Amino acid sequence: MEDSDKKTKKKKQYQVGSLGSMAQLVKGLRVDRPKRKKLKDLDKRDVLAIVLTIVATILLGIILWFIPFTNGWMRELLFENPLFNWIGGLFS
Repeated sequence: MEDSDKKTKKKKQYQVGSLGSMAQLVKGLRVDRPKRKKLKDLDKRDVLAIVLTIVATILLGIILWFIPFTNGWMRELLFENPLFNWIGGLFS
């Protein structure tokens, strides 16, 4: 009897753009996502790509630091941001 109730029960349809439809979308994406490969499957190309990405990000930050009109923005991002202050507090 419970099986027939589950089969006849329809999923509630939410209005497009509502909070309920967003929750339903996220739930569907979470259920249908592909399985991740293990970290053991990383090869040299993957490690090289990760290292190059980190180096490029650091170089871009250094370049932005020395450009006068972006220096204030970088200072605010690095020194006044609560997230970076918390991370810095972990190392001090």
